[in-house]
This record gives sequence, C-alpha cells and structure tokens, in this order.
Amino acid sequence: WPWAEMATAAAATKGKGKGKGKASASAAAPSSETPPTLLPAIDYSAHVIEYQRVHRSLYPAGAEDPAAAAAAEASSLAEVVAMSLGASASEARTAASKAAKAAASEAALKPPEHFEAKDMERCTVDQLSIVFGKPYLFCHQGDCEHLVTVRDIRLAHADDPADRSLYPLRVFTARRFRRKCSMCDVFEARHITYADRLAPCSPCFFCNKCFDTLHLGPDGVTPVYTEYVRYDYHHE
Repeated sequence: WPWAEMATAAAATKGKGKGKGKASASAAAPSSETPPTLLPAIDYSAHVIEYQRVHRSLYPAGAEDPAAAAAAEASSLAEVVAMSLGASASEARTAASKAAKAAASEAALKPPEHFEAKDMERCTVDQLSIVFGKPYLFCHQGDCEHLVTVRDIRLAHADDPADRSLYPLRVFTARRFRRKCSMCDVFEARHITYADRLAPCSPCFFCNKCFDTLHLGPDGVTPVYTEYVRYDYHHE
C-alpha cells in the first residue's frame, strides 16, 4: 500500500540520527494504520427475490413494509394513551412494545393492499408501473400461475426497432413442446380440461376427435355434460 511505504520511509528517516540499529528497527516496524478493505460489488437482487418468495413479502423493494407500518402506528398510539393515563415512561414504552408486536403479527397475516389486476389482452407493458425486485403474477388458463420479476431495464439502442408497437420484443424462443392426447396417445392435444368428471386426470389433454367423442352427443354439437372447464391447448 502506498501509505504503508510512506510511513516506513518516514520512520527510517527519523531514526537516522539515533543510530543505524534504531533506524533498522524503525524501518522494520509495521505501519499502525490499517488499509481499508475493498469489497467486491454484490448483486443483492437474487437474495431479495428469494426472501420475498419464502416470506410471501409482496411489497416492492424499498417500499414500506405493511407490518412495520402497522407496528409503528400502534406503538405511537399505545405510548400516547399510556402517558395520558398517568403511566411512567418505562410503562409507556412497555405498552408500546406489546402493542407493536400484536399489530405486526396481525398485519403479517393479511394480504398486502392495493393489488391491481389487468387483462393482458387490453394492457401493454408501457401501461404498467414496474418496480425492480417486486414479484408480479402472470395467470393464464384459469389457474396456471407464473411469478414474473423484472430485474433490469435498459435504454433503447440504435439497432433496436424504432416501432414501439413491436415491444415487448421477443429475443429468444425456447423449443416448443406439444403434449399428446391423454386418451389415444396418438394425436397432438388441442383441448385441456380441468375437473372433468369423466377424464382420468386433471388437467386432461384431448385431441379434437377424443374430445368430441367424450363430451358431445351424436349430433356433434349438444354437450353430454358440462361439469368441467375447457381451454384451448396450443403448446408449452
């Protein structure tokens, strides 16, 4: 370290007038100044996302925790009430601490407020207020849920398409996987049903022919029963 060398040189210069032995001892003595520890840059986003997933903490990173806010409000109120009733400062702090713990426990059991749901068919990305590290729910096919978290956003480059209607721009497409019909195991599935009382499983995949045979009457139009929920199946 530069400052360590300077300290050693200064000590050696100071000891020249007192003899060579002392100068050598002073030069060999280590510097008392501890160099600072340089810490590498750490990406904390993965830890934040994991904490939110485990603890079901859905408030955005940097925002106020509902449980902490409820605890602070209950603590202030309990302390004011205790002091107005003639309690000592120590008793007021004890009452405030108990009220804060009770309020935090109660608030932790409630779902976060101010949730908003939007239809994907009528909503674009530029209409969303996105927060880094905050988990969002992508739900389709009735109850198929995916947790989506935005970790990075960059400015547009000169090589990016200028047409804003093309965004979000797909930059990678995974290999498509299609399931076969759960009944015949020959043709590709075109329908998926949930809670189908005549199906062997739920969800159950059907090709067009098997679905019509099981669910439609001889005329091919009238349903035999309706105790199921059906969605079109494309691919995975």
